[in-house]
Amino acid sequence: MMTQSPSCEFIRPDPQAVRQLGDFRHSFAVLMGVTEYGNERICLRTPVNDVEDIAGLLRSLHGYHTSSLTRSVTVDVVEQIFTCWLPEIVGKDDRLLIYFAGHGIAKDDDTGPNGYLLFSPSVDDPTRPGQLRMAQLYDWLKPLACRHLLLILDCCFAGAFRWSSTRNLVLTSPILYKERFARFLRAQAWQVLTSAAHNQQALDVFPGDLLGARSMYEGNGYEERLHSPFAASLLEALQGKADRDAQDNVITATKLYLYLRDAIEPGVEETARHLQTPGLWPLARHESGEYIFLVPNRDAVLPSDPQLDAANNPWRGLSSYDEEHQRLFFGRKKVTEALKEQVETHLLIPVLGASGSGKSSVVKAGLLPLLRGDSSNTWQVMEPIRPTGQPLHRLTAALNQLNVAETLNAEAEDFDLQRTIRQWCDAHPTRKLLLVIDQFEELVTETKVLERKHFLAALVGVIEAANGALHVVVTLRSDFESYFDDDELLKPYWKQARTLIPSLTQDDLRDVIEGPATEKAVYFDSPELVNAMINDVLLNPGALPLLSFTLSELYLRYIKEGRADRTLTKEGYKQIGGVAGSLRRRIEEVYQNLCDDAHRDTMRRVALRMVSFEGGEATRRRVMRHELEYPSSEENQRVATVLKELVDARLLVTSSDKVVSTVYIEPAHDRLVHTWSQLLEWYKEAASVVLVQRRVSVVAYEWEHAAAKDGKAPLWTNDPRLSQLHQVLAPQDYDRTGWPGRFQRIRRGIFPTTAVPKEPTLLNDVETRFVQASVTARARSVQRTILLSILIMAVLVGGSGLIWALRQEAARQRDSSLAADSGRLAEEALQLVRADPATAVQKSLSALPSVVGERPYVPYAEYALSEALQGSQERQRLLTEARAPSEVAIGETSVAVAASQLVRLGRIDEAVSLATRHLRSAQALTAFADEVLGRGDATRQATIIALVDDHLWENEGKNTTDDQVLRSWLERRYVELGQPAKALELAEERFKASPTK
Repeated sequence: MMTQSPSCEFIRPDPQAVRQLGDFRHSFAVLMGVTEYGNERICLRTPVNDVEDIAGLLRSLHGYHTSSLTRSVTVDVVEQIFTCWLPEIVGKDDRLLIYFAGHGIAKDDDTGPNGYLLFSPSVDDPTRPGQLRMAQLYDWLKPLACRHLLLILDCCFAGAFRWSSTRNLVLTSPILYKERFARFLRAQAWQVLTSAAHNQQALDVFPGDLLGARSMYEGNGYEERLHSPFAASLLEALQGKADRDAQDNVITATKLYLYLRDAIEPGVEETARHLQTPGLWPLARHESGEYIFLVPNRDAVLPSDPQLDAANNPWRGLSSYDEEHQRLFFGRKKVTEALKEQVETHLLIPVLGASGSGKSSVVKAGLLPLLRGDSSNTWQVMEPIRPTGQPLHRLTAALNQLNVAETLNAEAEDFDLQRTIRQWCDAHPTRKLLLVIDQFEELVTETKVLERKHFLAALVGVIEAANGALHVVVTLRSDFESYFDDDELLKPYWKQARTLIPSLTQDDLRDVIEGPATEKAVYFDSPELVNAMINDVLLNPGALPLLSFTLSELYLRYIKEGRADRTLTKEGYKQIGGVAGSLRRRIEEVYQNLCDDAHRDTMRRVALRMVSFEGGEATRRRVMRHELEYPSSEENQRVATVLKELVDARLLVTSSDKVVSTVYIEPAHDRLVHTWSQLLEWYKEAASVVLVQRRVSVVAYEWEHAAAKDGKAPLWTNDPRLSQLHQVLAPQDYDRTGWPGRFQRIRRGIFPTTAVPKEPTLLNDVETRFVQASVTARARSVQRTILLSILIMAVLVGGSGLIWALRQEAARQRDSSLAADSGRLAEEALQLVRADPATAVQKSLSALPSVVGERPYVPYAEYALSEALQGSQERQRLLTEARAPSEVAIGETSVAVAASQLVRLGRIDEAVSLATRHLRSAQALTAFADEVLGRGDATRQATIIALVDDHLWENEGKNTTDDQVLRSWLERRYVELGQPAKALELAEERFKASPTK
């Protein structure tokens, strides 16, 4: 005997079972089994057996000093043990295990919900069990000096102990490294393991004594005795069965819990039709330790810690998690499982979330490994695609992965795609196919409207052709959903499986922070550091990339410092600026550390290619690597340097599209674009040039492709934006006014400068060559016109032909300049469609010609107007489909419809202004006038009649049919107003104009 009290004593362990564990001196265990409650109806059968056999196992196999209490275990006795006896015995370098088997209850009292342990009745009241509040037991435990404590409760409602000031469990990695094992032993580990949840009962034995009838050891000759399901599984676990996966001969409290959960929960539910869920939680004194057992008679076999370097970063920074990063992906288990259920029951699953919510990571690092690991081998998962640029080509290339008999070419028709998917389905009748389309919003930001519609039609056609075998998951930013949820083709699918990625909870964020650190054996110097990071992002939706970037920067700072303690510190967190400042600091650091201003200017040009605005909001843009090739070799060298710096800093990411074999570069996340204030300033300064550059880029690559294919390469010889681009390549100050200035512009148009610019511009090599070729072709056209005019006029009127040609060229130059200005205004209007529809309407109206025609008509401006009006009407559709400006010119019919919709919205003044400036035909004007007057607003009658009347007299004689329509309409209105004299006058004029009618 070692030490004793009036109620208990410690029995020494088997000497052969005692093994040194870290710097611990002794391992103590106090086990309480209560069977006597003063009432035979509530007495239990197994607690004494449980305590005796667990105590014997702890002494014989784990070297514990044990004290077992199984008779007259009253609350007073327990209080004396925990407040008087144990504090004198247990020191800071000792371990303590406390086991309780008996009854438990949960109830509300004056202090709120509480759990209670029931003990034997006291002498004063022998018929009433003693009740000990779990929180009181914890208060008795807190003064104990031991560094490691494990409290095991096998009773009903044991999970109610969680109410006694505990935190949530953080599961550890299945790989236990040497350093982590040592840290587990050094750090505080105060944990509680319960046999049931706070609202569940724990079985004494299974019905029919099944599974509870277990011997103390397997095959050792001990008499089989009844145990509770929890105690029976605990005995198995402590004999070594809990070390089932890692095989490192170490049983942590977490492994113990996982074994008990998997052994008890399904067995109890199946055999007894009863729910019993074990639980594990850290107590308030817990730090980063783990209560540990060694597998009996075996030494720990632990791998060395993983190497820590920049390439082994546990966090992805701003980049999303791909399938190969699944071991580092934490915090989204429930969402992933819910998404899997949606995929299994629906054909098109939109995964929606704010920028930074982790949509792509949930799908790629969560869903895909889950489906690939399906034991039924049901799923064939295709390589994810993004709809950048030419989405149909990517869909075609994705289907070519299926390796059916016929390979599709890039120009395959829809029926070819459908035939391919049907062939695959016929060959694999029992399997399902999953296609992931990431960044679905690129169909809006990077694709023409007609291309988008064609792609969606092809996609739906393929889904239907697969007859239920093809499931498509798309990830989409929530603010782009309005482009798709009303689409007629997508409607049958969209709402059914719409999956919204929720914000991360506090527990989720803790997993995001601590999970990857656990995998790589990286530590935090205090819980306060983790809590600080959680608090910095908890109320900031979409801040997940910033958190990941901050953790990555904190880790890289540790690597740079060259320490060997594998610990991230609060001081380092402060130095990088915390979550809020780490990204801004890193961007500015990279920019300022470039070797000279030339490289900084190159960084500006590279960055401007990687941002776009949709509806007034900045978003990242994915560019192909060859887009960053410029005419100057020196600039290309600087581009390579800048890209390396940005990629090394994890601000840009490169990716190889496995489907179409293309290398892409893009900002790591939209958050980078939003945080980089300097980039937004650059864009604001160069917006007009950037917008035109985006337009010419598409045409330039089509030109290059056509020229290489058949030599037929369309140029921008008549596009009004060519002058603006020529000015970018060869800047020219037109500082003269009057005829000298006109002559300067005319000379530039006839004899342009087309040499490679000395200074780099926003235009890359292909765009520069396209603009140069277009300028040259236009100049040759002008030269031919002038030469022909000279020859003709020389014959007719001598030298006057030259003057006429010069005047024509001056007029053309003026119209070209005004048209370019209209295009600029239209571009600006389109950028404001969603953010400020009213201003967008005004800008697009300014871009259109007035009645007197002081500027040329630009179809693109009318397109911008229709889009602006559509935005101001909360997405009510115009009569005609909105299409890309290069494909359709929206004419007077659309203006009439837009004016009509303004009337319906009650914006009469804007409608009248629009009609006055742009409606020309009598039919359109009178229809508009009827709609306004039909609203019954008497104050508008005079204005509308004057509008029609003015149009009649200003255009009289130009079109007799229109004159008759307008006069007839005015006659009718004057009669309705009670002015027959004016009506008669108009009738006479109409008769004179057309006496035969």
